[in-house]
Amino acid sequence: IYATEADGSIRLAMIDDFSLDKLGLNEEHMRPFIESNDIITVNPVDVAKSGYKSNKDQYASAGQHHIEHLESALSILKNKYPQYEADANEYLRSTKAYFLNIFIMRKEFFVEYSTWLFDILFELDSQTDVSSYSEYEMRYAGFIAERLFGVYLTHLRRTRPEIRVKETEIGIFESAENPYIKP
Repeated sequence: IYATEADGSIRLAMIDDFSLDKLGLNEEHMRPFIESNDIITVNPVDVAKSGYKSNKDQYASAGQHHIEHLESALSILKNKYPQYEADANEYLRSTKAYFLNIFIMRKEFFVEYSTWLFDILFELDSQTDVSSYSEYEMRYAGFIAERLFGVYLTHLRRTRPEIRVKETEIGIFESAENPYIKP
């Protein structure tokens, strides 16, 4: 292992047998881990450590993010899914952020989440003019989806506390050069 970073990620030299073993990325370790949880996701990042007051502040301050996208998504959410409004407010006021759209979910949660998420994103997309956006700005729906995942998780934890959620570190590989492990 190279290092464990402040954001909870583990940096490794490259994708090789040593790294995969260190991360426990093998069936013997992964199967029971996945089967004993309903949702597995990344450790949240504390945006306060980077000087932000909240998740909403972080989004508003991030370069090439448009706060109106987040505000529009929240308006859609409040209109279509009012039962999520308190959770959206709570998550956006907090400083613990779930970035990268990384998760494993049981099928029932994945279907529920995907239906909810894409209903919001498709409406947002129909309201958004991206004709003057850079390639980076064109990724706005993914940035909004990251925030909505945090809202969804906050909602589940409040309304269904029996759900087993496990947060875990991210493995970041410094090099993707050969030798690759064959699929």
